[in-house]
Amino acid sequence: MLANGSVSEQGTHDELVAKGGTYASMWRKQSGISLTDSGARVDEAWLRDIPLLERAPASLLHSIAAELVLDRVPAETTVFEKGEVGDKLYIVARGRAAVLDGDEVVATLTDGEFFGELALLHNIRRSATVRTVTPCWFLTLSREKLEALVAGAPEVLDELHRVAMARVAERN
Repeated sequence: MLANGSVSEQGTHDELVAKGGTYASMWRKQSGISLTDSGARVDEAWLRDIPLLERAPASLLHSIAAELVLDRVPAETTVFEKGEVGDKLYIVARGRAAVLDGDEVVATLTDGEFFGELALLHNIRRSATVRTVTPCWFLTLSREKLEALVAGAPEVLDELHRVAMARVAERN
């Protein structure tokens, strides 16, 4: 595995995954999502890598995986603008998107990365603009859909809110 122009990890695929380093992290992000003729499939265990969902019950992860919607967005398209109120979680299934603060690119998102997890629960204004660089396929989950999924389990929704608020506090 190359990082910054030099070899950072060596080994077979299985050895590198077992080490749990950079290669394993990249493999986990990319292998948790697969596109199919009928849409997309997300590994329920992969959803635990989203901090908001790391403690969610397996039944909720199963339901979320089944409810994710596949959206195709052309290259050079604004997904949302800074300051807009958010209501969706986005997972990059395929493609590359830029996170912008004004005209400055502050991050690039690729396969398996996600954004909008805090907006999924709260009327939080977007802190940046997201624009596709290449054609992108996003898996999305709306706040309305999540609330319907946890309607019978208020303790689960309370825990998701607690985790979200802790993440907001971390950022401030």
